[in-house]
Amino acid sequence: MKFATLIAAPVVLATSLVAVNVANAETGIYSGIDGTNTNFNGGGDFKKHNKWGGGAFIGFKYAPWVSTELSYDDYGNSVRTTGLSVLPELPIGGGFSVFARGGFNYVDASGKGARNWAPSYGAGIKYQLPIEEWPVFARLEYDRVPVNSDFKIDSTKGSIGVQF
Repeated sequence: MKFATLIAAPVVLATSLVAVNVANAETGIYSGIDGTNTNFNGGGDFKKHNKWGGGAFIGFKYAPWVSTELSYDDYGNSVRTTGLSVLPELPIGGGFSVFARGGFNYVDASGKGARNWAPSYGAGIKYQLPIEEWPVFARLEYDRVPVNSDFKIDSTKGSIGVQF
């Protein structure tokens, strides 16, 4: 994991804790950190290679059912992405909701010769704590970034965040 990832986690966590008491869970800014288990599908060094990694994200929730998100992930093995996604969300009750992800990531696999934009998509489930004063949420999701016809990034992410 890169130094930037290790620095991003405490920064996001600190800003999140500062904003906990002024939160509105319906709309507004949110941020968080994630841990990933990634499967690289492709030739060469990436053939069925699993790695652990981490990242951070910040987003804006326009309404209870849609948000946009800027993310950074370090998947290990010299592979990093910076992405912009749209997340439609559907509440299913009890604090749970399901969501989809669609957008584009800039993939930097510089040690492997891949630096380009690629589409990204995924789906997951989210749990929002029902306590209004503590707008903390947790997500579990699956994402795919098909970098090119020979190289795909499949990741399972667990994340925790807070709504400002």
